[in-house]
Amino acid sequence: RHGRVFLLTAPPEVISGRIAGSDRPGLTALAPEEELQALLLRRRESYLGSAVVCIDTGSRTPDGVAEVILHRLHGERGPFPDRDGLLERLGLSALRNMIDRDPGLMVCGIAGNPCTHSKSPFLYNRLFAHFGMNYHYTRFEWPDAETIVRLASLLPLKGLSVTIPFKADVMRYLDEVDGHAAAIGAVNTVVRCGGRMYGHNTDWPGIRVPLGHRRGSRAVVLGAGGAAAAAVYALQTLDMEVTVLARRADAARVLAERFGCRWGGLEGFKGADADVVVHATSVGMEPDARSLLAACDLERKTTVFDLVYTPPETPLIRAAKEAGCETIPGTEMFVHQAVEQFRLITGIRVTPELVREMLS
Repeated sequence: RHGRVFLLTAPPEVISGRIAGSDRPGLTALAPEEELQALLLRRRESYLGSAVVCIDTGSRTPDGVAEVILHRLHGERGPFPDRDGLLERLGLSALRNMIDRDPGLMVCGIAGNPCTHSKSPFLYNRLFAHFGMNYHYTRFEWPDAETIVRLASLLPLKGLSVTIPFKADVMRYLDEVDGHAAAIGAVNTVVRCGGRMYGHNTDWPGIRVPLGHRRGSRAVVLGAGGAAAAAVYALQTLDMEVTVLARRADAARVLAERFGCRWGGLEGFKGADADVVVHATSVGMEPDARSLLAACDLERKTTVFDLVYTPPETPLIRAAKEAGCETIPGTEMFVHQAVEQFRLITGIRVTPELVREMLS
């Protein structure tokens, strides 16, 4: 408990040179260089998530690596005017005091505007306490993503959850973006290690897992933003025939053309044509009491998944229940995306049951 993991990295060619001529047995049937590349790729997410410090050993001697480790263990000494100024601007002076008192503290947080509604700080801080981790999760609420990323680079920050309106904008400030996030065009998870920031998207498995039993269905996605893109991506991995409908038909067209699916305006919704409906707009989020669909618009055979999770029972979910539909609340997306996000940021695999317990 409260241990610190240091990840020692090196370019593949350096590692290959270090183990050349040794009696190290192969771990796969691949040739040595191919095996090295494959193993590094397979283990990369786990290594980056588990480590609190990443050190490139490629050009360092063993003594040099030891010096870096000792320096990081003892912490850096201030003052830190840029860091402290930004923390003051964002109303996070208390976080500055926490870091100054405890140099080993690792910071995570949610980046958005607004993000006061988010349950992530409550969930993550309970999970950190559960696993005995010296981590603290906070909120980074500010009008632009660039300022938040700059502040993150000045903190002992390990990870960010990214919410509206920054999921697309934040990508330009990251060092690497994985294939899923690039295809969706949105990042909701940032992992930081060794001064580099890595972007991921865990919204799509948060949508895919609860709908696994509806593989091959006809699906309608309501909305055309970042969450809608993650929904389309997730549904297509389940071999669903997807139609995108939005209040602005031109926005629906732009999203649909990226993924090769049908599109239209909201007025084109027909309940008989949908086995699955995924609502991916902010309509119905507290304090909004509206719903894009009424009970009379829906068929009993339909599964309705509302990605809005505040309140737990949204106006759309109430309408779907009235129509006799199977309903999936947004809390299920939150739970399953959090499972994946926590793994990426910390290297720890948690169960959906534990996440639900921590949220209760």
